[in-house]
Amino acid sequence: MRDILETGFMPVLGEFKPMRWPRRARSSKTVQIEQQEFDDPLHLVSLRLKTCEDALRKNPDDPDALFTKAVFLARIRESRRAIECLKRVTTINPEYPMAWGLMSLIYARMGDMENAKACREKSMTEDS
Repeated sequence: MRDILETGFMPVLGEFKPMRWPRRARSSKTVQIEQQEFDDPLHLVSLRLKTCEDALRKNPDDPDALFTKAVFLARIRESRRAIECLKRVTTINPEYPMAWGLMSLIYARMGDMENAKACREKSMTEDS
């Protein structure tokens, strides 16, 4: 199989068809721009948020995608939106690991110590 792929053929439904390789060479300037995009933390966060949004389109009640979205929203200081995602996570699964703890941290960062304390206590009861 490896020899076949190295020669440029790819099996498709039992038949062998020639692979089409891209002919266009990229300039070094294009490569540098692409590298800068991947080095930019905000660009990486936006890519990850897009991945979460795609997963949530398929299953709006996916707690993993909601939690991951909340993490990245909190990272870019979108605290209200992150709290909304975490509330949905805890509605779907009240025992979701770290949801209450993260919500506590976000509330504390926002200065809402009352909700931060309540979430922290809830996270402590979930851990035990």
